[in-house]
Amino acid sequence: MTLNEFFAAHPKCALGFSGGVDSAYLLYAGVQAGADIRPYYIKTAFQPRFERDDALRLAGELGVEVTVLELAALADRVEQLERQLASHKVDGVILSRTISDDPCIDLLQQYGVPFVAIGRIENDDIPQTDNDQLGAASEMTRVLFQMGARRIAYLGGSGTYTVNADRLRGYLRGLAEFGVPADQSLIRTGIESDEQRTDALEAVLEQHPDCLLCCDDRIAFDLMRELRNRHIRVPEQLRLVRPRPSRPCSLTLSGWVLRPAVCCWT
Repeated sequence: MTLNEFFAAHPKCALGFSGGVDSAYLLYAGVQAGADIRPYYIKTAFQPRFERDDALRLAGELGVEVTVLELAALADRVEQLERQLASHKVDGVILSRTISDDPCIDLLQQYGVPFVAIGRIENDDIPQTDNDQLGAASEMTRVLFQMGARRIAYLGGSGTYTVNADRLRGYLRGLAEFGVPADQSLIRTGIESDEQRTDALEAVLEQHPDCLLCCDDRIAFDLMRELRNRHIRVPEQLRLVRPRPSRPCSLTLSGWVLRPAVCCWT
């Protein structure tokens, strides 16, 4: 099954929309296929305004209106999804930013609504697509060692999200392959707010790293700005790297499971 076939079979879809590469491509594909695709942006207290503005701008360029949902906790996410399902407003769902033991999956299966996921899910029977997050993080760590870095600090978001958990595992694997023990003083995870990012940066700077490995663009953007405010020159005084897929991930179904694409970090 291809995306066009999916949208033909399910012409009304709700899309968890962040404005990132994956959800942006799905929105574009849905519009091109003529589907009635309704993007929902989940706004939390931890997201910077520019991220929401970028998502709204992108959707506007495609002629699609975004519904912004205030979300305080996972329970709210489940409650909002159940309201959509109970009122029969959608006949297909695209889950973005997958989390471990996501109760939304049980809910969708209970209602019998077809869905696909952007991100890794343990159940291979569920259609899903993702980049090789673990392999990419491991490779990036190895490349940094080859470039001469020795004290690589890792800064990541909440491990509840599978993408963050996989990238941390990849970083640890990269260290192990070089025979370098993990220095917990150089690892900061669970970063979801401005205050947490500032605290994490201060903590790792005290350990004199020669490189900051950021698990996503948002963290990298904010840390770059903070380093400039501290008059720390990048990359002359401190290297900073972030993930960036070299191309959109593969979205062609093979049977039921979407095959992972390779993700390159630069």
